Amino acid sequence: MKGMDLDRAINASRIHLEGSVLHCEPDISFPDKIKLPDGVSIHQWDIQNLFFGGVNAVTWEEAVGDPRRGGTGVIV
Repeated sequence: MKGMDLDRAINASRIHLEGSVLHCEPDISFPDKIKLPDGVSIHQWDIQNLFFGGVNAVTWEEAVGDPRRGGTGVIV
């Protein structure tokens, strides 16, 4: 994701549009002058949350689990 290593990409804050609410994890910010479609509001979460799903990923060199779902990664 945008040149990030696996750990940073999995732990990065996420967004999710559900109905007319754009849910955002911490560290997601928008310019003051952002123009949202009519009826769409932003809900800023204080913490990363399992609401945003979870992803685990493995390469030959890395194994990363998403803390939102209690994931872990181990290379043996």
